[in-house]
Amino acid sequence: PGGLMDLNAASDKLLASMFDSLGVETDLRNRLVDSMLDWRDADDIPHLYGAEVGDYPGNGSERGARPPNNSFQSIDQLLFVKNMTPELFYGSFGVNSATGEYVRRPGVRELVTVQSGAGEVNANQADFEVLRALPSMTAELSGRMIAHRSERAFSGEIDLTTRIPE
Repeated sequence: PGGLMDLNAASDKLLASMFDSLGVETDLRNRLVDSMLDWRDADDIPHLYGAEVGDYPGNGSERGARPPNNSFQSIDQLLFVKNMTPELFYGSFGVNSATGEYVRRPGVRELVTVQSGAGEVNANQADFEVLRALPSMTAELSGRMIAHRSERAFSGEIDLTTRIPE
């Protein structure tokens, strides 16, 4: 779990970066992030682009099933978050316009957990796609991190930034 983003501990910046890495448009990204924050916060006051009880179909004036205003209990609950799509959750296939080859785009479910309790991702455990989803990360930097840690694990943040200054 330390190599994944924790849905309950991730900041709005980390969640936004994850959606950016998946190619989600800015407007949809903002709606998803704020809806996720509303899902897990304790109040019924929506974030700017978020969704609370009255914004979910099937919820009447009484508290419905969504959002529970509590931590995510499972990754699958993301499927019920307003604006989440099965394609975004499970991943999809597309065509690389430069090569014409099929490319698999990971789904959110491959990048997240509800079990780590940490607001950060463990750089020694995260796979390429999770590293790529971190703020300011590129495919090149993600690859370099994996190459460096395969030779010797990072001993901490200082070691990481010393070996990979970018």
